[in-house]
Amino acid sequence: MLVILLTPKRKITIEPTMCPLIKEQKNDGIVVGEIRTVIFDSREKKIVVIDNSRSMLLEIKNEIKRQCEEADFPIDVALKYAECESGFNPNAKNPSSSAKGVFSFIDGTWDYIKAEGHPFDYKENIKQFIKWFPKYPNWWEECN
Repeated sequence: MLVILLTPKRKITIEPTMCPLIKEQKNDGIVVGEIRTVIFDSREKKIVVIDNSRSMLLEIKNEIKRQCEEADFPIDVALKYAECESGFNPNAKNPSSSAKGVFSFIDGTWDYIKAEGHPFDYKENIKQFIKWFPKYPNWWEECN
């Protein structure tokens, strides 16, 4: 059996093994499974597979710490904002805006900063937060 993702300009076929125990298929090209979420990134024209397991929380926190140390950015600040914005959830999506990912970037901001990849790519999302927070902390004012 195959899962079909319909996107505005494209139909994509996904093997169900990429998204075990499918819970929900959304109209925007996202399939949410118990173990993985599969997203079609129309900008990059590729499929992004995101792990939803509990071990992902630890991986997100470790990646935040690693990138903060590398950039000499305060770890406690990044952890505070990630917890507030998404609860460390790389699949977070605000139902009342386009905000996505660990640090809840909205589509317009993601385009403005010319970030690589998709906001659901937690490593890129973390990288962009660390890069832009010092200059634009008001982007995350809800968590002050």
